[in-house]
Amino acid sequence: MTGPLASVEALLPPEHGIIIVAGAAADFLDDPFAGEVPLCFAGDDILYLMSASDSYHCARVVLESWAATPPDDRQDADAQQQVTLALSEGTVHVSGMLEF
Repeated sequence: MTGPLASVEALLPPEHGIIIVAGAAADFLDDPFAGEVPLCFAGDDILYLMSASDSYHCARVVLESWAATPPDDRQDADAQQQVTLALSEGTVHVSGMLEF
């Protein structure tokens, strides 16, 4: 099996436990987690990731682009959720607490 086409990594502090991955035409939601809080939520050009901790910390975010479904090699993860992020362009910004 081949690897990812491209990969980028960011290390940043989440803001209120949320990390945002935003594409060029991101439409930010006022309250993406009304009711039950999922591990992540994706819409057009926007992805919200929930941190496992509410305390101040740096979270490691790795984004990968694959030509096909990647292998499920995260067997040791505490939690997993799969979503699809539709991007209008090939650029994204990863945002946490005042950092991009």
